[in-house]
Amino acid sequence: MSAGPEPHGDRRRIAELAGVPGAANLLDDAALSELLDRPVRARYLRMKEGHSLVVAWQTAGAGAEPEAHGWTAVLADADKRGNALRRAERAGVPLREHTLPSQERGTVRADAGAAAGGVPVLSGSAWADPALVRQLARLRACAGPGIRWEVLRFNPRRRLVLRAEDSTGVRAIRISAEGSAALSEATRQWQRLGAPVLSVEPVLSVEPVQQAEAAATPPGALEGVTASPWWGIGDLAAHPDTRAAEAAGAAIAEVHLRARAGARTPDPGADRAVPGVGPALPGAEPAHLAGGIAKAVPHLRSRLMRLGEHLAPRLAGASPAGRGPTQLHGDLSPDQILVDAAGRIRIIDLDRAGWGPPARDLGAWLAACRLQRSPTLASAFMHGYQEAAAARAEVSAEKIAAWEAFALLQRALEPMRGLAADWCVQAEERVRLAEERLGLAEAAATHREVSGS
Repeated sequence: MSAGPEPHGDRRRIAELAGVPGAANLLDDAALSELLDRPVRARYLRMKEGHSLVVAWQTAGAGAEPEAHGWTAVLADADKRGNALRRAERAGVPLREHTLPSQERGTVRADAGAAAGGVPVLSGSAWADPALVRQLARLRACAGPGIRWEVLRFNPRRRLVLRAEDSTGVRAIRISAEGSAALSEATRQWQRLGAPVLSVEPVLSVEPVQQAEAAATPPGALEGVTASPWWGIGDLAAHPDTRAAEAAGAAIAEVHLRARAGARTPDPGADRAVPGVGPALPGAEPAHLAGGIAKAVPHLRSRLMRLGEHLAPRLAGASPAGRGPTQLHGDLSPDQILVDAAGRIRIIDLDRAGWGPPARDLGAWLAACRLQRSPTLASAFMHGYQEAAAARAEVSAEKIAAWEAFALLQRALEPMRGLAADWCVQAEERVRLAEERLGLAEAAATHREVSGS
């Protein structure tokens, strides 16, 4: 029998934030491995304070097959646990019930059911994700035998991206709990705007699709499941290429220009304006964002509140005539641009596309490059953008800096969700970078000297 974990430093803080019993066990690789009877590493977390904690893990030393990727969850709501078990049973995939001791210290047990006084926990492979299990079961039925599946990305209860290979070739399959209508429509619209986007196609079902699903998807298609061709050698984050970054900047500039004010499709034979895609992107609420970050890193509260106060007026305000809102990617970064050996590109992941100020896309790109320490990708992209836009769409440096600071704050807690050992340090560095972009770094340094923080 082994003692329960006492998470140290940053992971102890996550357990406190989660506010659910058993959190420390799920956040300790040794305890989680004992619970699952296999060596695993926790890779990502989702939590709703006081209600649930879900940890995605990967079996140590295993490959990328979905069976080697999984999740373990503490769910305070008994109905949600019951629903997860019923969905897995209907889909024919195993889902395991465990019991943790009611105290954080003690022996980790795995039972057939939840013992009285213990903490009930559920575990399953990526195939058994409660929010995706029905779609995944139908996908596997459509695909049939002989498919080699590999996990590319797994965000529990949100999405799973798979590499699927068979005798006909290789495809990327995306399964989303949020549906696929927005992604498919945005992809079509960007194609009409002349953008080099990766095509997205529905996956057809082998069984009748319920009417509620069919309303948002083509007849016979699986809701939330799309397929794309396997293209290029990887993304720009993994394969930095200044030619491709410059091409990406030019492509985004053309989308911004053509989409604004009902720009016409570049198709010479077409004669109609291209409509917008989806609603406006969610409004920037820097004070709300700063407050959420401060819950996780309370020692930064005063700096975060000051950031929120300075950001709000800089993000607001009307744009100059002819330079108003346009079509945005919504999550622009080097890992959203595929590249091939010749430097050609394909834009991916348009599920967050919507309307907003062009500086928002530019700030997001620059923030991502800053965090990846890729100044050459940042400068090449901006050169491509400015060359394509020229005098047609000037975007002020002040607005770009403000949106970059906002993007840095949006990503401040990414290291926590990714379970980085030093996530508190990384979060503070992202706050510092946001201060720097707003010209507040010197004031923040003075504040730290005075307060001793």
